[in-house]
Amino acid sequence: SPEKSSAEELEKLGSLGYIRVDPGAAGKGDLPDPKDRIVELRQYKRLFDLFYSKRNDESIALSRQMLASNPQILSVSRILATSLERKGRHAEAAAVLEAALTRNDRTGSAEDVVETTEELATLLSRAPDASRSESSLRELMRRGVAGEPVRRELARLLHRSGRAAEAVQLLAPAAASTDPATLDVYGSALADSGRLEDARRAFDRALQLDPARADV
Repeated sequence: SPEKSSAEELEKLGSLGYIRVDPGAAGKGDLPDPKDRIVELRQYKRLFDLFYSKRNDESIALSRQMLASNPQILSVSRILATSLERKGRHAEAAAVLEAALTRNDRTGSAEDVVETTEELATLLSRAPDASRSESSLRELMRRGVAGEPVRRELARLLHRSGRAAEAVQLLAPAAASTDPATLDVYGSALADSGRLEDARRAFDRALQLDPARADV
């Protein structure tokens, strides 16, 4: 029915972050009209088609166009960042995610925010400007979102910068971690700090957790 269709469209628009619907407003005659945002829905579908087809230049262009009108849409920022990363534009990708995460009006679930923070932390740990990346990662750690992944990527950066002892100290709780990637970074830092037996235990635990890991 038309009423059901309208409700479904409202739910979709709300999930994407184009509108905010107050549950208490139902039946009061002041709900937003989905027809007012049909262009955005079509753009979103087109963006997904481009993204999954890996037509990155077009995906980047459409993402930027959509964010110009609706900068709060976290999912669009993530698509833009991934498309940029595919093109080797890692610094731009990180900047997009940083800007998205600092918005007070950003949309997306708590899980979306955690995943975005993890993606940003990984990009930052690989960035050429180690000093700036370290500052950004420490700020993410201060916020307390995606705690272990952010701590891991900061430790990875410190290790790559020749600061293995600092990396070990930062990952001190990692001996009890259930994340093979964290244990991998911890083991490498331990080995370069001369703690070979502790490093072996970390690597063994990572392999027990995920025997198929090629990089552990």
